[in-house]
Parts: sequence; structure tokens; C-alpha cells
Amino acid sequence: IGEMIGSLTGVGVEVVLDLPDEACFVNADQSQFDTALVNLAVNARDAMQSRGTLSVKVESVDGLPQHGLQPAISGTFVAVSLHDTGAGIAPDNLDKIFEPFFTTKGVGHGTGLGLSQVFGFARQSGGDVRVVSTPGAGTTFTLYLPCAAQPVTGGSTPSVPGSTSAPCSRSAGLIQFSCSARRLPTSASGRPRPSGPGFCTPSRGSGSPGR
Repeated sequence: IGEMIGSLTGVGVEVVLDLPDEACFVNADQSQFDTALVNLAVNARDAMQSRGTLSVKVESVDGLPQHGLQPAISGTFVAVSLHDTGAGIAPDNLDKIFEPFFTTKGVGHGTGLGLSQVFGFARQSGGDVRVVSTPGAGTTFTLYLPCAAQPVTGGSTPSVPGSTSAPCSRSAGLIQFSCSARRLPTSASGRPRPSGPGFCTPSRGSGSPGR
């Protein structure tokens, strides 16, 4: 996650990671997950005008509370949150941001399709995406994906009881989140970002179906 987001946000954005010590898993299309993460990271970068802090947190949560017009959803989910220190979203736009082709960016600076892809992926995967924003204080997008059981060598990987996970397509697989890293240092000084331990990318668990 750190390397992927760091390469998108540039040297002016400090990326802070808060990832679980214990592994958690979701059944989802990895390529669509990567695309959703890219769209959220690019959206955050642009909101901060390439200067600020992007905090990324991954955790397991029990159920989703009602949020605005969005109903409560039962089950266990992996929540992937991205919080930026940008200008925030105007209240009048919060109900529109996931609509295809809606954008507040200037001509040639956005298609209006990035957040609609995130919304479609979340719903297709049996989850949801929610946003909390305060003008002048930044925005938090949280992608919720149904939690899956840890794979058993040589066995199947059932969904966690009570989850709303949709049936896996041929391209779906088991994505694992686990890393002891807590912070991705900024490269604002021009030094290259370090690699190796401390950087974590979602990976497929053993026994997952092929992409």
C-alpha cells in the first residue's frame, strides 16, 4: 500500500500508514481494488494540491452504521480509510461526488469517473464507501469490504458468517492486509523513498483463486 500510494502522491505529500498487526482478508477483485485505491489517492493528492498529509488506516469493523441516506449494514468488514488534509468538500456536493462524470476540477483535470468506480467496486463486492468531510479540515473516504475467513491450507476459504460478501467472480481472489509498519516517511527533501520492510502491499492469501 505504501509504495503504491507514495508513487502517486509525490514528494510533497507525507503518507502515514496504520495497518493491522494481525492479518485480515477480503474476497475481491485485486485489480479493481488497486484501481479504487489509486482513484482515492489521486483524489486526495489533488484536494491537497500535492502538499499535505495522507493518512491510510486499515482495520476490521463490526457492521456499518446508518450514514445519511445510507442504511446500516450488518456483518464484519475490512475498512480502508484515506484521510487528507485538503480543503474538504462543500456540503452541497457530498451527495453528488459518486455520480459518474461529476467533478469539481477544471477542464482537463478530471473525468468525474474515479469516485464512481470506487462506489461501483464497493457495491459489487458486497461492501460500501462512505465519506466524511469538513470544509477547511480535510476529507476521509472509507472503503468497506466484507471480511473473509483466513485461508486454510488445502481447504476452501469461506466468508465470515454474517458478512454480505458477494459471490466471487473468476477474477476475484483473497486479498490480505497485514503489516507491522506504521509510518511511510516523506520524500519532501528529495531523497528517494526507502523500500523493503516497512512497506506493505495487499497480497493474495494462499489458496486464493486465480485472477
